[in-house]
Amino acid sequence: MYVPWIASQLLLASKTNAFPSPVADTLSSTAGTAKLTPAFHLMIPFTPFGENYRLGPNNEGHYFEYSPSFSEGSYLLSEPGYGENKVNATIAFGAANVHLQPSFATAKLQYNGIAVTDDNANIYFEYTGTVDGTGPDTKKLFTGDPSFNGSDWGYGSINLSFQTSPGKYKFLEDVNYVGSQRYIVYGDKILGLEFKISEVQ
Repeated sequence: MYVPWIASQLLLASKTNAFPSPVADTLSSTAGTAKLTPAFHLMIPFTPFGENYRLGPNNEGHYFEYSPSFSEGSYLLSEPGYGENKVNATIAFGAANVHLQPSFATAKLQYNGIAVTDDNANIYFEYTGTVDGTGPDTKKLFTGDPSFNGSDWGYGSINLSFQTSPGKYKFLEDVNYVGSQRYIVYGDKILGLEFKISEVQ
């Protein structure tokens, strides 16, 4: 039987400290944790608050929303000091799909869009994310409260990826990006999603 031999080897290794301690490693060092570098500022205006397309609740109590975005007032801009090739673009068109949990405690986001740069390059991008609907402001948004007037940072996060043609913006495809978000309301009750996008290293 090999079991006693294996057990004896494991015991020997534990006595000789052959295995690193996960707890000790975690407490003694931050090596290996991700570093975030500010990369882009993204603004996406959507249809006026309360005028998006909602389906549901379905038989399980879930809601689904479809929200087209506007080009006017949109932008994708490089943060100062990030990258050799700066991005200065507007969002030509796009739309978001939102999956609301029955309790409105959580929303799952998916967005697909195309940005056009100031030198006429097309950048396709998409993001997925989650929004915490338990905050005082996000709860108003998801339940359709007319007093909703925007939210603070910290209630939502996204993972974002790009696709583009070979050239100066090709680097976007080779980087992992994450973002934090907030909701703002401006003009004629236009709902805007503002994102701070960071590169993950």
